[in-house]
Amino acid sequence: LSFYVRCKTPSSYYQGEGFKATLSEFVPQAMVVESAAVSKPTTTPAACSTAVEALAFTLKAQHTEPALVPDSFTFTVDADYLRIAKAALFYGNKQVGEAAVADDTFTILPTEDFLLREGDNTFRLLIDLACTAQTGEQVAVNISSVSFTNGSTYTDFENPEGTLTIKNTAYSECGSKTIEVLGEWQFTHTVASTYSSNY
Repeated sequence: LSFYVRCKTPSSYYQGEGFKATLSEFVPQAMVVESAAVSKPTTTPAACSTAVEALAFTLKAQHTEPALVPDSFTFTVDADYLRIAKAALFYGNKQVGEAAVADDTFTILPTEDFLLREGDNTFRLLIDLACTAQTGEQVAVNISSVSFTNGSTYTDFENPEGTLTIKNTAYSECGSKTIEVLGEWQFTHTVASTYSSNY
């Protein structure tokens, strides 16, 4: 069976050659993770900062049915885990789970089931930094494994070098603001705009 699409506009000026398609039966195949890519920012957040991106990773899925349903995400902390208070995992712009960080390995369980889609599936790990973190200390988080409800686990991640370096700086701003100061902090002005370094 074949079909074609053409333009019904009367004038030949708007006519094109169109295209022709041949239909064939689709045979579903179970989804698998084909590869993964990991990236890390190198920023300088202050202690007590919230929602700081620690890493992003992409799972490249192949095939469609049945789709993979993530069951757990396991991460490791290269530096002192006490510098991290909490971690939250996002799939696109939606938060899918969070966990308190109480060891150098932590696991995030999805709060509800969701399906991976064929192609690229991008996740971001955002962390809340502990208020006790000191200037110069570093934080580095790695993704180690993702488990799925079908019993499979993907572990073939290549985590790049990359750390967040704590830089405890308070910036001036209008209104009132409370900062918990533990250790050495710096105070500086907020620039007027991206085009001016004035106060």
